[in-house]
Amino acid sequence: MSVPLHIVFDKQKAAHNSHWTSVFAYDPTVKVASVISFESFFVLSGRQDGLTQRWICGKDTNNSTWHKTRLPMPEAIYSLGTAKNAEYATTKYRYTYSSLTTPEQTVEYDFISNKTVILKETPVPHYDR
Repeated sequence: MSVPLHIVFDKQKAAHNSHWTSVFAYDPTVKVASVISFESFFVLSGRQDGLTQRWICGKDTNNSTWHKTRLPMPEAIYSLGTAKNAEYATTKYRYTYSSLTTPEQTVEYDFISNKTVILKETPVPHYDR
């Protein structure tokens, strides 16, 4: 069963929704499966357009408004998973990525710089990309 999801932030911990700030508005094309929270941002895992997706949600550099960014993927068809993210007070999110032509990689996305770095790639004998 799917339930409409609308994520809000309530700085005043008020019961009335007039104090709420919309962070991730409901979208009927998005199915959210899980949320991973960090100190300054959170990651939504789900599906959109038939593929697994990750959205990074946090405040901008001025710490004034919330925004969400869908993690960019280098190929059209891929497999995506969550790697170990042991640090709560971090600006980085780690995930696993693979495709039909890319062996499994552990990738780190920096929320502040909006850049990705491949930390590890599984070696495949006799395969040149």
